[in-house]
Amino acid sequence: MADYQKQQKLAQLQLLQSQIMPHFLFNTLNLIYGNQESNPDKSKETILLLSDLLRVGLYEAKKNKYSLKEEISFIGNYIKLYQHRYPDMKPVSFNINIDKNDARIVPLILFPLVENAFKHGLERDVANTNISVCITLRNNELQFSINNDFKPYPTPSQSGIGLSNLKERLNITYKNNFKVEINEDDSIYKSTLTLNLS
Repeated sequence: MADYQKQQKLAQLQLLQSQIMPHFLFNTLNLIYGNQESNPDKSKETILLLSDLLRVGLYEAKKNKYSLKEEISFIGNYIKLYQHRYPDMKPVSFNINIDKNDARIVPLILFPLVENAFKHGLERDVANTNISVCITLRNNELQFSINNDFKPYPTPSQSGIGLSNLKERLNITYKNNFKVEINEDDSIYKSTLTLNLS
């Protein structure tokens, strides 16, 4: 029975992970489309960025875990995608402070929070939205936070595949070793994810 339940959980996790890339690809192709007529040269650069992101999504994401540095690189390239699409957007604050270079993490587990902040926050007010990303690792405890100063997110009942998928994946892969906090007021929406990587 234990083996059956394990296999069932693994199949569920694989299904959830397979949903990430189509969702991400749909959103990213919309970004590229927006540049195609106004700046075709920039579209070519954007497609190169996309190809690197797809490499991670199609190959690395199939692994149980990969390097935290790979996850950070993926997020950094995603930020560059948006900078290509919206040259007038404010610079993104991206702070990284990790004490273990070989730390490993479930692939693309941080990304849905980034995607939501950009899609539901930045795209509603590009020129006036600040986004701040912070990744800290201390003694195998990872704290990831992202916030923006425009109230963008849908209510929990309206949240899309990204957030619901994230919560299911966290329950399967990290069980009781994680905490998700969502804080919002009239001007700031902040998401924090804490993970025990040990």
